[in-house]
Amino acid sequence: MNNLKLPRCALQFQAVNFCALFIVQGANMRRGLMLLVLVAAVAGCSDPKTANESNFKVAIQQHLDVVYPRCYLTVKFPFSSRSDWLNTSRQLDALVSVGVVSATDAGNKEKTYELTELGRKFYKQDAVKGLSGDSHGGFCFGKATVTAVKQFSEPGDILGHKLSRVNYEYSVSDLPDWAQSEQVQAQFKELKADAGSRDKPLKAMDTVLLTNKGWVHEKQFRQ
Repeated sequence: MNNLKLPRCALQFQAVNFCALFIVQGANMRRGLMLLVLVAAVAGCSDPKTANESNFKVAIQQHLDVVYPRCYLTVKFPFSSRSDWLNTSRQLDALVSVGVVSATDAGNKEKTYELTELGRKFYKQDAVKGLSGDSHGGFCFGKATVTAVKQFSEPGDILGHKLSRVNYEYSVSDLPDWAQSEQVQAQFKELKADAGSRDKPLKAMDTVLLTNKGWVHEKQFRQ
């Protein structure tokens, strides 16, 4: 009994101490010790500062919840092909084919694009803020979910911070039906990859850092 050692993290939980007193006084000492070790193990797994798949998955998911809904195209309507310097018209023509945007002939081989009723459902007015403080709208949707943490590096200290590199996989849901259009996916590479993640999860590698409250993604740490 005197040589029994429990994980340090278990001592943080008053429930463990209570169970210890109750179990020691019981008739079946062996079963009591097994239960005590089990409770201590559960307490250890719930420590947000532990470097494990569960905590890293939470940190990565919190980051993805900020990234998504993702804006696949930012554009202000009405949009004229005359001011198209980034070949935006090609992307808008693809959206015209699925009824998200309408196009009218403005003469001189120019087009004017407008949102349709369907397009308004996926258009966010303040998707991106410019340097001058003004907002630009965009087509934003989707939800990313971490499906697996495949591997992570042993946490190390760099510039006073403990960090780890995490390899993980994720999939994207809540995409509109028209996102499956081949014509649309041909103009939106990121959307094509996200749409295909239902069958083939996307792979990524990010850095997480340890804080006083647990592990967080590096981008959330900098904010």
